[in-house]
Amino acid sequence: MAGLGAVPRFLEIFARLDPRPQAHNRFEVIHHPEMFDGCACTKGQVLAVIRHNARVLLSSERVILTCCNT
Repeated sequence: MAGLGAVPRFLEIFARLDPRPQAHNRFEVIHHPEMFDGCACTKGQVLAVIRHNARVLLSSERVILTCCNT
């Protein structure tokens, strides 16, 4: 697993691209403290829980999935 630490930055960038003021709401990325770059993970394992508005999540998901490899 790699790139989990970059997820909050991607969400900040995509929230700024959305002109609606509610897009800039606070977001939350929750992951287990033992999950870090280089950790081995198993198929189906939850790596993180991400909370933000739907527009930002849907517009940034491909970039996040591409950059955060497992």
